[in-house]
Amino acid sequence: MRVLTVDDILKLHSFDEFFGSQFSLSPDTSALAFSLHRGMKNAPRFGLGYFGGGARGRIGIADLSSGEIDWIEAPQDLGLSCPLFSPCGTRIAVAGCNGDFVSPFVIDASSGNVDRLTDRNLRLTIGRDPFQWLGETELACELFADEERPISLDIQYRGAEKAYRAWQTAWSGSAVTASVLGSDQAFPDYGANALLCLIDTTSGKVRDFPGAAAAPEKLKAFATRPARNSPQNRKSEDDRLPVQSKIFAEDANRGIAIHAVKEDDGTRLFKADAKSVSLLLETDTHLAEITPARDLIFPYKLEDGTDVQFRSLLPPGKRPNIAGPAIMWVYPGQAVSLERDYHSRINSPTFFTLQLLAARGYTVLIPDIPFKPDENATCDISALLASTVRTACDAARSQDLYDPSHLHVMGTSMGGWAVQTLLAETDLFRSGISMAGISNLTYQDGQFDIRQRYDDTLGEWFKTRPQMLSRNWHLPGPPWDHPEIYIRNSPLFSAHRITAPLLLFHGDLDYVPITQSEEMFSALHRLGREVEFVRYWGEDHVYESPANIRDAWQRIFAWLNKHSPVDPPDN
Repeated sequence: MRVLTVDDILKLHSFDEFFGSQFSLSPDTSALAFSLHRGMKNAPRFGLGYFGGGARGRIGIADLSSGEIDWIEAPQDLGLSCPLFSPCGTRIAVAGCNGDFVSPFVIDASSGNVDRLTDRNLRLTIGRDPFQWLGETELACELFADEERPISLDIQYRGAEKAYRAWQTAWSGSAVTASVLGSDQAFPDYGANALLCLIDTTSGKVRDFPGAAAAPEKLKAFATRPARNSPQNRKSEDDRLPVQSKIFAEDANRGIAIHAVKEDDGTRLFKADAKSVSLLLETDTHLAEITPARDLIFPYKLEDGTDVQFRSLLPPGKRPNIAGPAIMWVYPGQAVSLERDYHSRINSPTFFTLQLLAARGYTVLIPDIPFKPDENATCDISALLASTVRTACDAARSQDLYDPSHLHVMGTSMGGWAVQTLLAETDLFRSGISMAGISNLTYQDGQFDIRQRYDDTLGEWFKTRPQMLSRNWHLPGPPWDHPEIYIRNSPLFSAHRITAPLLLFHGDLDYVPITQSEEMFSALHRLGREVEFVRYWGEDHVYESPANIRDAWQRIFAWLNKHSPVDPPDN
């Protein structure tokens, strides 16, 4: 047995369902088509986080009688996702993506041949299937004209690409690069230019319709299709299956269901009917070599008597009653449950896998942080956060789970704000690690999204950012009406009270502007405090490049080892 590494995480597969199901039963339920998304280690291209794992998708067709799987050979660097059998089961529609386009493709179910139906891009809407069969050869979908791409595909590229083109134009002196926004500026509809389409999958002919009113009756149902209630959210109730299993596809009339589960020793896909359960797929089995952290949950009470709990991930082989260095993971609103979230599972293909910290010998503490201030209060959310976390620290200390002189705090996004706030409000922590954190709420209210800054329209975040601030931070209104509340709850204005070392991470394409970390770094640098600022060019809110993910974790490990050395568990 051995301990978990970053490369173990980068290998993990997934079945992300952003824009459509990744599972389709054939009409006679004799076969299952599914898209297995490769790990990030084997991705041909990055910067596609908002597309889910579809750009890394590989299509398998499972014979549900024999259990054999035929893997479809797709063109190089093409990911296939969202499979959908035709009514007679002879064809499978899929979305094909290579990072530059996402177009409809069709797979011949018998030969496995893959054909692109059009070079136009699909419109993708979260929760809605991207296409629908209207007959054995006719496919309904929405397509953009010309080379327009869906926002989910190019959101991480558009800002950089448009900026570079504008800079080149300005440097040449040949044209004006002015872009003017006004108070009457409309918000964009990024799918407005998509057209309803019927594709003849035999001839490749595409017929466009400007709207549902002009479309034939059989196409109108697709145009008005409701958001899909993904079965991925349904827990399996079949006690023959692992308890964490979820239903991904089913035929209730025939009594067949497809279940998947991500466990500590692998990822598995099952077919279940009234008679039996059979294993269709088993992958990520390298996890069976790894000793996971010991997972413990402890109940305690907040000062107001509220019953809460915290999760503790103990390093492999560590006993719970021996105090040592620890990291507290914070995010306002987080709630601990018996079912582990993606942060605390070992089989979790995400950058924020906290089992990596336990594998290095650090106890991880994840407390409940209820975050619902009294509406009649003065919105001192910083004090509320500090009080809640202080109680959690006391509860963990009563269990001898950490050495109080070697407790660190770590979080991302709003959790990064919480890290900076806790360092300013308390003396509980040896150091802090803030990723994509917010230091200045007044600045956050009106800052443009870097990814849409170079559009000639107002970006979506221009409208939603104030709403997010109000919702997440419980702010009563804009900063010009409540400047004292914004200042009180912006850790930048309390930087002089931060004495613990702080490690800052930020990507320059993050929708939380990198200037948030720049301001805190500048303040602490001028104050002569220990601070380190790691900037990742080309990264958004969650890092995707394997090189950057490895580098970030190595820097986190080095930082912790500098301030709280510990012997990692033996392999």
